[in-house]
Amino acid sequence: MHSQSVVNVRFDPQSGRVCASASADGKCSITTCYTQVTDGAEGKGPFGKVTSFGETLMSFTVIGWVNTV
Repeated sequence: MHSQSVVNVRFDPQSGRVCASASADGKCSITTCYTQVTDGAEGKGPFGKVTSFGETLMSFTVIGWVNTV
């Protein structure tokens, strides 16, 4: 996913089933982090139906430093 240090991570506040990460390599990613034991059967928000772990849903390159996601 990232080739350099990750500088920021944020979990989806509604479902907790995805996290966004930003790295010093200029890439931002949204990755699934669902586990049945922790997240249960049904989630909320746009990512509430995610049921996988470690799948990159979106990745894009930014021009400049990312301070927060």
